[in-house]
Amino acid sequence: MVDLKELDRFRAGNSSLTTQNLFDSAVSLAPDPDDPGTLLVHNHSGDPCGILPRKGELCKAILAGAQVGHISWQSISERPDGTPLKLRVRVVLVEEGEHFEMPPMAEPKLYPVGIVGEASYQPVIRRCSSGQRVHIVHEPDNPYDEEALAVVTEDGHTLGYIARDCWLQDAIHEQGRGCEATIKEISAASGGKLGVVLNVTLCGRGVPTRAFNRAPEPRAAPAAPPAAAEQKGWLARLFGL
Repeated sequence: MVDLKELDRFRAGNSSLTTQNLFDSAVSLAPDPDDPGTLLVHNHSGDPCGILPRKGELCKAILAGAQVGHISWQSISERPDGTPLKLRVRVVLVEEGEHFEMPPMAEPKLYPVGIVGEASYQPVIRRCSSGQRVHIVHEPDNPYDEEALAVVTEDGHTLGYIARDCWLQDAIHEQGRGCEATIKEISAASGGKLGVVLNVTLCGRGVPTRAFNRAPEPRAAPAAPPAAAEQKGWLARLFGL
């Protein structure tokens, strides 16, 4: 792995790269046409993003004729405005005629996370099912907790909240992490209420925000009682009137 140099010089080329799209973005390596002793790293659009360190062993080996069997993005760190502060690539050199293939990436780790406050959102939970995708969003104007993290369905209905003492609070607010989540299970909790456990994967940077909605999900209106049958006298019943 190697850190790229002169990122500011190629700011236009690397400004489109983010923690969210980096690993889906192609990367390539080629000599600088204006300086054959420099190896430029290009993004998926062919724009230069940075250079390999000129005095590094990797750059020297490639310029001496070593073959690149694989190159991919390894990591990124960002400035507060989202532009890259550090870009790192993975480069694998191979012998002539040798074929190299990166092993498949490991499946992202899933963390089970219980939520709180489900009692106020039972009608929504009853419409949900295991495996359903949900979103974790920050409610900065929540009057009870300015760091509140709501769990909402894809159409914006609240299921509950991430507990204040949950490790996910620190991952999002302190470390700036993003996450994806699905419902792992829905089960009966105390008092017959339904409880929810999520499967959470950490990824990307930050979570969306939304305005706090004080009103809980409205309960379903009770069905209207059937109309009372008309009472008939015994003569009407006898003659079928």
